[in-house]
Amino acid sequence: MKSILIVEDEKGIHDVLEYYLENLDVKLSFAESFTEAKNKINNNNFDLILSDVHLYPDGSGIDLLTDTKTILPTTPFVIMTSFLSALDAKRAYHLGADEFVAKPINQDELRNKIMTLLGASEESYKQKEMEDILFCEVPIRSFISGKTAPFDIYIRIRPGKYIKVANKGDNYNYEILKKFEEKGIDFLHALIDEFQAYTLLNLKICKTIASNENINAEKKKNFLIHTSNILQENIFKVNLDDKTIKYVNFYAHNMVNIIASSKEYLDLADHLRIESPDIYNYSLLAALYALYMTEHLKWESDE
Repeated sequence: MKSILIVEDEKGIHDVLEYYLENLDVKLSFAESFTEAKNKINNNNFDLILSDVHLYPDGSGIDLLTDTKTILPTTPFVIMTSFLSALDAKRAYHLGADEFVAKPINQDELRNKIMTLLGASEESYKQKEMEDILFCEVPIRSFISGKTAPFDIYIRIRPGKYIKVANKGDNYNYEILKKFEEKGIDFLHALIDEFQAYTLLNLKICKTIASNENINAEKKKNFLIHTSNILQENIFKVNLDDKTIKYVNFYAHNMVNIIASSKEYLDLADHLRIESPDIYNYSLLAALYALYMTEHLKWESDE
């Protein structure tokens, strides 16, 4: 039977992890601090170590990782991380961490990663190297419209290796995003399918706020700028397909309607012209074409 050491300073999480890993053919041991974990590692032979990044009050998961890899370089070490500790996770990878699990922990993800490491094969490693095509870059500036993650968020460590730092719906702190930028991280990553679904949601919201008189001009402008950034990523980072063209058409229609309703939105057009010239030019072309069709074919709105 394989043995696993779980290092977590919140004792309540021990019960959760024990429940998540029940029915697996493993023996679990627990430690609540850096010192307790060190003592158990020195006196036992563990097949895998699962540790939180933060271990109060006497150390950290990074310290434990460094010490463990010095004496047990082949023992798999898994870091439990969160959006707040994403930069620590990147450092942990370069220090030898074998895997990462984002908090709040997904049971299936945790079980799969642990069992893969306990019986890792060359084929499972090669499969991880093929995952780049599933992801797209998302600029940090895109995360401005809310305080929860709109999709699972990853950071890219190297080609084929991504660490999930937040699950969809998790809270994130915009100050942490600023720290990412200060460290030279301009992009986070998302699965392409989830990012496209998020784009569609933004467009639906865009249509709703266009006719909502209870939303002030500044909020409308900021959301339209946010949506233009998301669309731009779809065009240049994902794919310029028929679906994306429909997205841009839909956005252009709503953008023109909002700009036409108030002179205050002219600065939005200036922003798009400077920051998103391709979307700006396409939107302008779509608007002119719509005007031509309306005047020369005598079309009338259904609204």
